[in-house]
Amino acid sequence: MLALGQNQLACCETLRGVERTMRLLIALAAFTLTQALPLPDDDAIGVVWQFPNTTWIENLAVRANGEVLCTSLSADAIFMVNPFAYTEVTVHQFEAGSGVLGITVGGAEPTSQVLPTFQIDVSKARKTVVFLMADYGHDPTETAVPYKTFRDAGCEIRFATETGKKPRCDEKMLSGWTQKLLGADAATIATYHEMEASLEWTEPLAWTREDFQLTAFDLVFLPGRHDKGVRQIIDSQHVHGLLVDYFAVIRKPSRKACAAICHGVQVLAHSRKEDGTSVLHDLTTTALPGTSENTADYGTRAFLGDYYKTYGAGTPNVEDVVRGELKDAPTQWQSSLNLAVPFVVEDGAYNYLSGRWPGDAKALAEKTLGLWAPSHV
Repeated sequence: MLALGQNQLACCETLRGVERTMRLLIALAAFTLTQALPLPDDDAIGVVWQFPNTTWIENLAVRANGEVLCTSLSADAIFMVNPFAYTEVTVHQFEAGSGVLGITVGGAEPTSQVLPTFQIDVSKARKTVVFLMADYGHDPTETAVPYKTFRDAGCEIRFATETGKKPRCDEKMLSGWTQKLLGADAATIATYHEMEASLEWTEPLAWTREDFQLTAFDLVFLPGRHDKGVRQIIDSQHVHGLLVDYFAVIRKPSRKACAAICHGVQVLAHSRKEDGTSVLHDLTTTALPGTSENTADYGTRAFLGDYYKTYGAGTPNVEDVVRGELKDAPTQWQSSLNLAVPFVVEDGAYNYLSGRWPGDAKALAEKTLGLWAPSHV
């Protein structure tokens, strides 16, 4: 790679004043050559990222995982485009007045070497997070609080629903007497409204798209809630398959991770590998305690019916479902009945963390971010 000085950029200055849109076109052949995930034939060529006007993209280098490193002559930077997650992050920003030309990927992943002067560690780029969701019914606290925590930490966030429909969280937890008695607090509701106005929320991905892969993200987050609408994701065999593939790449010391809370853990419990066992079969986990679920159900049955039973009155609790998928439930299941103190469980072999209920949401997000800290073992 060459980094040009200010005086050497004079010949390029006329390019800076031209209003233009740079569209990054990636061919299927490029991904095949780099052993990346193939795109369907009808999407062999398509726009995977559009840079702002006046951005001059000079050169590309495709990493082994399909991510595309882009050098910019106008922005004095190296960008990384994820064609599966449809995201872009700045890997490195050079001093103003430098122009970036050629780039090559060298050395063992995840380090990209930019010759002859600079070596850029792409693992230090912003982390990408995807929230896997149903169209309706997730808990606003279990969604908005982690969203804010990840956003404030500089993560690139996307939401994904079945067909790309904008999601909505459980309205009972956001307004009316049910909110006042059982729902989110005022600060969380404000965060939720901020989240639902974001571009990530209004333009979600579709987890049924043929080219959608969870392995394109650094973190998969699964919020929960009791509303029957969340069965859309709990029962989805397509989501189960995506999660089975993802769990194959999050064993430590991988830098990819999964976090789930409440009914989100039940999605994982139903995600079974080829041998018929759940992805949680050998892992340590928590989820919504059965005593908490029963208390909420019996305490509100008179005026909310079977609202707190996602599959209807008399069906198994989340705890029972999850424990039933564990190889040795007495040792692998961990929980606490003290809901006043946040409780998060981290598995020892996999980058998998779990929480019980909305009160654990912030601690779960913060501990998940800790997986990427240099000191984390």
